[in-house]
Amino acid sequence: MKTSELTAGEINAELDRVDKKLSKLCDEFIADGRGHEKPSETFLKDDALSLRYKSLSAQRYELRVEVLMRYGPNAPERLPRGFNGRKS
Repeated sequence: MKTSELTAGEINAELDRVDKKLSKLCDEFIADGRGHEKPSETFLKDDALSLRYKSLSAQRYELRVEVLMRYGPNAPERLPRGFNGRKS
């Protein structure tokens, strides 16, 4: 299903899921001795941790763009009720 077809609740749940995975991934970076690494440095690498970070970041970005498209400027992190799918 396209992001534009998800309900506000589904987008919020997906954001929660991705954020939890990013948090766990951050713990893995720290355990691997890479806790100091900036995202701009991570994006230049192609190891397994970096690739997972890139994938999750892209998912989160897509969801965040959808929140902004529906709500407009200064959108909160999560969509309030009623901001469901956009018309095609």
